Amino acid sequence: MRTYILSDSESQALLVRHALTRRGYECPAESVIPLVDYPQLAEVATNLVILCLSPDPDRALIALAALTEMRPAVQFRIMAIGLGTNPKLILRTMRAGADEFVTEDDFVTEFDEALARIRSGAVGSKLGKIFAVLDDRFASPPPVGWTVIRLLA
Repeated sequence: MRTYILSDSESQALLVRHALTRRGYECPAESVIPLVDYPQLAEVATNLVILCLSPDPDRALIALAALTEMRPAVQFRIMAIGLGTNPKLILRTMRAGADEFVTEDDFVTEFDEALARIRSGAVGSKLGKIFAVLDDRFASPPPVGWTVIRLLA
């Protein structure tokens, strides 16, 4: 499986590329491309694109939205890597089309788990909706058929 890394952070791209090659993924140096060059992915065969959100998440999310629009014609999974300290960024990333979100602070563990889900095909399956409650302000009951997960601090 040839994997591409979209990143404006050379150090983060190197870390991700090293992690991929250690796990047997094909990711030569030319598979690391800057965010601005995302359109070239429409012309390549790939199963996985890894999008590094740092150092400029807003710019990365623009590329993510464009990649998501490409996907009906070009089939690939998108894994985003970013800071886990901003829940709104995580939501924006998932809503923009990422299949997986891996936090930078727990990269090794989450990266392996995300790759396993991608390999198994579990990512992107539309089995149901999950509604996560991030605080106590959610007073009304959830819609019928939704699963509620309460995250306790």
